[in-house]
Amino acid sequence: MKIYLRLAFVLCLLANSSANAQKIFTVACNEKNEPACFEDTDGNIVGVNVDIIRVLCKRLNLSLEIKLVPWKRLLSLVEHGQVDAGMPLFKTPERLKYALYPSTPLHKVAMQAYTHPHSDFTYTRLPEDLYGKIVGIRRSYSISPKFDQAVAGGYIVINEVDSINQLIGMTISNRVDVSIDKGSTINFYLKKEGVVLKHIGQVSQPQAAFLAISKLSSKNVESLFRKVDATLQTMENEGVIEEITNRFIQRF
Repeated sequence: MKIYLRLAFVLCLLANSSANAQKIFTVACNEKNEPACFEDTDGNIVGVNVDIIRVLCKRLNLSLEIKLVPWKRLLSLVEHGQVDAGMPLFKTPERLKYALYPSTPLHKVAMQAYTHPHSDFTYTRLPEDLYGKIVGIRRSYSISPKFDQAVAGGYIVINEVDSINQLIGMTISNRVDVSIDKGSTINFYLKKEGVVLKHIGQVSQPQAAFLAISKLSSKNVESLFRKVDATLQTMENEGVIEEITNRFIQRF
């Protein structure tokens, strides 16, 4: 009898452990992506998107496990189901093959172009005015369909880097003619570090960035997606996403 009781106790512990494991929601986020998700000076993972997902997980009774990784690694993790979700991801035909996108974005951003403060380069047509230029972007970033096509056709030379710090550094040192990234990210960095760059214009229309659910997640993907989709929609309708965004930016 004692053996059966012990066995039942062990099985109960294993069942509870399995149930708890199922409640962990793993999310990969692009590292050093201020103000969306990054590590602060105390080693904490913070950011507008991070705060939004924390509220999402609290409402869904999920334990959030978040990791900061380079951009290409982020896409690979989502594609192969090594995390439940990734953020912030623009919606592209390639990514739709392996990820599900909620109806509610985490934020909307427009790609902006910057040069050295003393540069006299200007443009009026995109991407034609960038032909023959060396353009700095973050690795594996999609700027806009027209820009990406021009790069594929060899009309624009790109210099890819891993972080926004490297991108800003190349611009200041004139190692690229133009740098392109999300306006919110570059402006956040410039304000925080007291660095000055010359803003020369917007490169794309505002694009929505999402928490994308991996189709190969080990969880019940359809059920998880429906819950995430509905909860984010509710948070948007209640003004929670806007409130978190404004509060975070004001704090920093």
